[in-house]
Amino acid sequence: KGIESGLLQILDLAANPENAALVQDMMIRSGLAHTVDPNDPENRDKWMWNGAVEDANRNGVIPQSELRKYGMVHLGGVRFSPASIEQARRLEEIALKVSAREDRQPEINENGEAVTTYCNFAFQDILTESNLIDASVLTKITTAGTDDIAGKANGMGGYFKGNYRTIDGLTAQYLANMGIPVALSYINPDNTQAGHIAVVTANYGTYIPALGPRITQAGVKNGQYWARDPQTFGGRSVRPYSSYYALDKTANLSPFKSRGVLPIPRTRGGR
Repeated sequence: KGIESGLLQILDLAANPENAALVQDMMIRSGLAHTVDPNDPENRDKWMWNGAVEDANRNGVIPQSELRKYGMVHLGGVRFSPASIEQARRLEEIALKVSAREDRQPEINENGEAVTTYCNFAFQDILTESNLIDASVLTKITTAGTDDIAGKANGMGGYFKGNYRTIDGLTAQYLANMGIPVALSYINPDNTQAGHIAVVTANYGTYIPALGPRITQAGVKNGQYWARDPQTFGGRSVRPYSSYYALDKTANLSPFKSRGVLPIPRTRGGR
Protein backbone atom coordinates (compact mmCIF):
# COMPACT_ATOMS: atom_id res chain seq x y z
CA LYS A 1 0.00 0.00 0.00
CA GLY A 2 2.96 2.32 0.41
CA ILE A 3 3.92 2.25 -3.26
CA GLU A 4 1.99 5.41 -4.20
CA SER A 5 3.10 7.45 -1.18
CA GLY A 6 6.69 6.44 -1.88
CA LEU A 7 6.43 7.45 -5.53
CA LEU A 8 4.85 10.75 -4.57
CA GLN A 9 7.75 11.50 -2.24
CA ILE A 10 10.16 10.75 -5.08
CA LEU A 11 8.20 12.95 -7.51
CA ASP A 12 8.23 15.78 -4.95
CA LEU A 13 12.01 15.82 -5.24
CA ALA A 14 11.67 16.70 -8.92
CA ALA A 15 11.29 20.44 -8.40
CA ASN A 16 12.78 21.35 -11.76
CA PRO A 17 13.13 19.70 -15.19
CA GLU A 18 16.73 18.64 -14.53
CA ASN A 19 15.79 16.85 -11.32
CA ALA A 20 12.72 15.36 -12.98
CA ALA A 21 14.93 13.80 -15.65
CA LEU A 22 17.24 12.39 -12.96
CA VAL A 23 14.29 10.96 -11.02
CA GLN A 24 12.85 9.37 -14.15
CA ASP A 25 16.23 7.83 -14.99
CA MET A 26 16.63 6.58 -11.41
CA MET A 27 13.19 4.94 -11.49
CA ILE A 28 13.92 3.21 -14.77
CA ARG A 29 17.37 2.02 -13.66
CA SER A 30 16.10 0.79 -10.28
CA GLY A 31 13.39 -1.30 -11.89
CA LEU A 32 10.51 0.84 -10.64
CA ALA A 33 9.60 1.64 -14.21
CA HIS A 34 10.66 1.07 -17.76
CA THR A 35 10.03 2.82 -21.05
CA VAL A 36 9.93 1.34 -24.51
CA ASP A 37 11.91 4.34 -25.73
CA PRO A 38 14.80 5.19 -23.34
CA ASN A 39 15.83 8.04 -25.66
CA ASP A 40 12.53 9.79 -24.94
CA PRO A 41 12.22 9.76 -21.12
CA GLU A 42 9.59 12.53 -21.13
CA ASN A 43 7.12 10.38 -23.04
CA ARG A 44 5.44 8.95 -19.98
CA ASP A 45 2.59 7.59 -22.09
CA LYS A 46 4.96 4.69 -22.77
CA TRP A 47 5.84 4.12 -19.13
CA MET A 48 4.73 1.21 -16.99
CA TRP A 49 5.66 0.55 -13.38
CA ASN A 50 7.50 -2.75 -12.89
CA GLY A 51 6.24 -5.45 -10.61
CA ALA A 52 8.41 -7.46 -8.24
CA VAL A 53 11.12 -9.06 -10.34
CA GLU A 54 14.42 -10.65 -9.41
CA ASP A 55 16.37 -8.84 -12.11
CA ALA A 56 15.77 -5.08 -12.17
CA ASN A 57 16.99 -4.96 -15.76
CA ARG A 58 14.24 -7.30 -16.89
CA ASN A 59 10.95 -5.94 -18.14
CA GLY A 60 8.91 -7.20 -15.20
CA VAL A 61 5.80 -5.36 -16.33
CA ILE A 62 2.73 -5.69 -14.13
CA PRO A 63 0.13 -7.70 -16.09
CA GLN A 64 -3.04 -5.75 -16.84
CA SER A 65 -5.01 -8.28 -14.79
CA GLU A 66 -3.00 -7.34 -11.69
CA LEU A 67 -2.91 -3.55 -12.11
CA ARG A 68 -5.64 -3.07 -9.52
CA LYS A 69 -3.39 -4.52 -6.81
CA TYR A 70 -1.12 -1.53 -7.38
CA GLY A 71 -3.91 1.05 -7.47
CA MET A 72 -3.83 1.31 -11.27
CA VAL A 73 -6.50 0.96 -13.93
CA HIS A 74 -5.95 0.04 -17.57
CA LEU A 75 -8.35 2.43 -19.28
CA GLY A 76 -7.73 0.72 -22.59
CA GLY A 77 -9.85 -2.12 -21.24
CA VAL A 78 -12.84 0.18 -20.70
CA ARG A 79 -15.23 0.56 -23.61
CA PHE A 80 -15.88 4.13 -24.73
CA SER A 81 -18.29 4.87 -27.55
CA PRO A 82 -16.86 6.16 -30.85
CA ALA A 83 -18.86 9.39 -30.42
CA SER A 84 -17.42 10.02 -26.94
CA ILE A 85 -13.88 9.31 -28.13
CA GLU A 86 -14.35 11.70 -31.05
CA GLN A 87 -15.57 14.41 -28.67
CA ALA A 88 -12.68 13.77 -26.27
CA ARG A 89 -10.13 13.97 -29.09
CA ARG A 90 -11.68 17.19 -30.36
CA LEU A 91 -11.48 18.72 -26.88
CA GLU A 92 -7.85 17.61 -26.60
CA GLU A 93 -7.02 19.09 -30.01
CA ILE A 94 -8.58 22.43 -29.10
CA ALA A 95 -6.79 22.48 -25.74
CA LEU A 96 -3.41 21.82 -27.34
CA LYS A 97 -3.95 24.51 -29.98
CA VAL A 98 -4.93 27.06 -27.33
CA SER A 99 -1.94 26.22 -25.12
CA ALA A 100 0.37 26.69 -28.12
CA ARG A 101 -0.87 30.18 -29.01
CA GLU A 102 1.65 32.96 -28.75
CA ASP A 103 -0.59 35.14 -26.57
CA ARG A 104 -1.00 32.31 -24.04
CA GLN A 105 2.72 31.73 -23.47
CA PRO A 106 4.20 32.73 -20.08
CA GLU A 107 6.09 35.99 -19.78
CA ILE A 108 9.68 35.23 -18.75
CA ASN A 109 11.93 37.64 -16.86
CA GLU A 110 15.68 38.11 -17.30
CA ASN A 111 16.35 35.29 -14.84
CA GLY A 112 14.36 32.83 -16.92
CA GLU A 113 11.44 32.78 -14.47
CA ALA A 114 7.77 32.88 -15.49
CA VAL A 115 6.35 36.10 -14.02
CA THR A 116 2.96 36.18 -15.76
CA THR A 117 0.95 33.17 -16.91
CA TYR A 118 -2.39 32.84 -18.67
CA CYS A 119 -3.99 29.63 -17.44
CA ASN A 120 -7.33 31.37 -16.81
CA PHE A 121 -7.62 32.82 -20.31
CA ALA A 122 -6.53 29.56 -21.92
CA PHE A 123 -9.10 27.62 -19.87
CA GLN A 124 -11.85 30.03 -20.92
CA ASP A 125 -10.75 29.79 -24.57
CA ILE A 126 -10.92 25.98 -24.43
CA LEU A 127 -14.43 25.96 -22.96
CA THR A 128 -15.63 28.57 -25.45
CA GLU A 129 -14.17 26.93 -28.56
CA SER A 130 -15.19 23.40 -27.59
CA ASN A 131 -18.80 24.58 -27.21
CA LEU A 132 -19.33 22.00 -24.46
CA ILE A 133 -20.52 24.53 -21.88
CA ASP A 134 -23.64 26.65 -22.21
CA ALA A 135 -22.74 30.32 -22.76
CA SER A 136 -24.77 31.46 -19.73
CA VAL A 137 -22.94 29.00 -17.48
CA LEU A 138 -19.58 30.08 -18.90
CA THR A 139 -20.45 33.69 -18.04
CA LYS A 140 -21.18 32.69 -14.45
CA ILE A 141 -17.87 30.80 -14.23
CA THR A 142 -15.82 33.71 -15.57
CA THR A 143 -17.50 36.46 -13.54
CA ALA A 144 -17.70 34.74 -10.16
CA GLY A 145 -16.02 36.25 -7.14
CA THR A 146 -14.94 39.72 -6.17
CA ASP A 147 -13.55 42.11 -8.76
CA ASP A 148 -9.94 41.27 -7.89
CA ILE A 149 -10.34 37.53 -8.62
CA ALA A 150 -13.25 37.38 -11.11
CA GLY A 151 -12.16 35.61 -14.27
CA LYS A 152 -8.94 34.45 -12.63
CA ALA A 153 -8.08 30.93 -11.50
CA ASN A 154 -9.03 31.63 -7.87
CA GLY A 155 -12.40 33.10 -8.86
CA MET A 156 -13.31 30.27 -11.23
CA GLY A 157 -12.14 27.69 -8.70
CA GLY A 158 -14.36 29.27 -6.06
CA TYR A 159 -17.34 29.01 -8.39
CA PHE A 160 -16.63 25.34 -9.06
CA LYS A 161 -16.27 24.64 -5.35
CA GLY A 162 -19.65 26.22 -4.63
CA ASN A 163 -21.57 24.76 -7.55
CA TYR A 164 -20.08 21.40 -8.54
CA ARG A 165 -19.25 18.16 -6.79
CA THR A 166 -15.59 17.24 -6.48
CA ILE A 167 -14.48 13.97 -8.04
CA ASP A 168 -11.34 11.86 -7.72
CA GLY A 169 -8.58 11.73 -10.31
CA LEU A 170 -9.59 8.37 -11.80
CA THR A 171 -13.19 9.51 -12.33
CA ALA A 172 -11.87 12.77 -13.80
CA GLN A 173 -9.81 10.81 -16.33
CA TYR A 174 -12.68 8.49 -17.15
CA LEU A 175 -15.07 11.40 -17.81
CA ALA A 176 -12.46 13.26 -19.87
CA ASN A 177 -12.09 10.12 -22.00
CA MET A 178 -15.81 10.47 -22.73
CA GLY A 179 -15.34 14.06 -23.90
CA ILE A 180 -16.92 15.58 -20.78
CA PRO A 181 -15.21 18.82 -19.73
CA VAL A 182 -13.40 18.39 -16.41
CA ALA A 183 -11.54 21.15 -14.60
CA LEU A 184 -8.57 20.74 -12.27
CA SER A 185 -8.54 23.79 -10.03
CA TYR A 186 -6.00 25.05 -7.49
CA ILE A 187 -7.38 27.80 -5.26
CA ASN A 188 -4.51 29.66 -3.66
CA PRO A 189 -5.27 30.08 0.07
CA ASP A 190 -3.78 33.57 -0.32
CA ASN A 191 -6.19 35.27 -2.72
CA THR A 192 -3.62 37.96 -3.46
CA GLN A 193 -1.51 35.26 -5.13
CA ALA A 194 -2.31 33.36 -8.32
CA GLY A 195 -4.15 30.07 -8.39
CA HIS A 196 -4.06 27.66 -11.30
CA ILE A 197 -6.56 25.93 -13.57
CA ALA A 198 -6.38 23.37 -16.37
CA VAL A 199 -8.59 21.01 -18.34
CA VAL A 200 -8.34 17.23 -18.03
CA THR A 201 -7.78 15.60 -21.42
CA ALA A 202 -7.91 12.04 -22.72
CA ASN A 203 -5.64 9.17 -21.70
CA TYR A 204 -6.67 5.73 -22.95
CA GLY A 205 -3.63 4.01 -21.51
CA THR A 206 -3.01 3.11 -17.87
CA TYR A 207 -4.16 5.36 -15.04
CA ILE A 208 -1.39 5.65 -12.45
CA PRO A 209 -2.44 7.48 -9.24
CA ALA A 210 1.08 8.79 -8.63
CA LEU A 211 0.87 10.67 -11.94
CA GLY A 212 -2.83 11.49 -11.96
CA PRO A 213 -4.94 12.29 -15.02
CA ARG A 214 -3.62 13.81 -18.23
CA ILE A 215 -4.13 17.58 -18.35
CA THR A 216 -3.56 20.38 -20.84
CA GLN A 217 -2.61 23.78 -19.48
CA ALA A 218 -1.15 27.21 -20.00
CA GLY A 219 1.11 28.04 -17.10
CA VAL A 220 4.78 28.07 -16.21
CA LYS A 221 4.98 25.46 -18.94
CA ASN A 222 2.36 25.14 -21.66
CA GLY A 223 1.14 21.89 -23.14
CA GLN A 224 0.13 18.43 -21.98
CA TYR A 225 1.34 17.01 -18.68
CA TRP A 226 0.33 14.72 -15.83
CA ALA A 227 -1.68 16.37 -13.06
CA ARG A 228 0.95 15.54 -10.43
CA ASP A 229 3.89 16.79 -12.44
CA PRO A 230 5.86 19.43 -10.47
CA GLN A 231 5.28 21.82 -13.40
CA THR A 232 1.52 21.62 -12.90
CA PHE A 233 -0.36 20.66 -9.72
CA GLY A 234 2.18 18.26 -8.22
CA GLY A 235 3.86 20.53 -5.69
CA ARG A 236 3.49 19.70 -2.01
CA SER A 237 1.92 23.10 -1.28
CA VAL A 238 -0.52 22.88 -4.22
CA ARG A 239 -2.03 19.39 -3.92
CA PRO A 240 -4.08 19.96 -0.73
CA TYR A 241 -5.90 22.88 -2.37
CA SER A 242 -6.52 21.25 -5.77
CA SER A 243 -9.75 19.55 -6.83
CA TYR A 244 -11.34 18.01 -9.92
CA TYR A 245 -14.80 19.09 -11.10
CA ALA A 246 -16.97 17.57 -13.85
CA LEU A 247 -18.51 20.57 -15.62
CA ASP A 248 -21.47 18.56 -16.88
CA LYS A 249 -23.95 18.17 -14.03
CA THR A 250 -25.76 15.41 -15.92
CA ALA A 251 -22.63 13.24 -16.03
CA ASN A 252 -22.61 9.98 -14.11
CA LEU A 253 -20.15 10.67 -11.29
CA SER A 254 -20.00 6.99 -10.30
CA PRO A 255 -19.18 5.56 -13.74
CA PHE A 256 -17.27 2.54 -12.48
CA LYS A 257 -20.19 1.08 -10.55
CA SER A 258 -22.55 1.36 -13.51
CA ARG A 259 -20.03 -0.12 -15.95
CA GLY A 260 -18.71 -2.85 -13.69
CA VAL A 261 -15.19 -1.41 -13.66
CA LEU A 262 -13.35 -1.96 -10.40
CA PRO A 263 -12.30 1.31 -8.70
CA ILE A 264 -8.78 1.81 -7.41
CA PRO A 265 -8.25 0.85 -3.77
CA ARG A 266 -7.34 3.47 -1.19
CA THR A 267 -3.60 3.85 -0.59
CA ARG A 268 -1.71 5.72 2.06
CA GLY A 269 -0.62 8.26 -0.51
CA GLY A 270 -4.08 8.77 -2.06
CA ARG A 271 -6.28 11.81 -1.69
